[in-house]
Amino acid sequence: MGFVQDPESAEVVFVRQKLGIYSLQVRFWMKPGENIQSVRSEAIVKLKNRLDAEGIATSVPATVSSL
Repeated sequence: MGFVQDPESAEVVFVRQKLGIYSLQVRFWMKPGENIQSVRSEAIVKLKNRLDAEGIATSVPATVSSL
């Protein structure tokens, strides 16, 4: 991911599981000057592609938040 400042410090954290539905957070430092909307969209697409490749079904969340 070209927009990540330090790929080794990126984290994916599973924050909740309820009725077989998992919620997760992805944390990473963006490179200075990157557009947060573009970075967020690209990160979501890359994560979804990886989950699809592993055979993990995903759904579209109602909201996506960035801190």
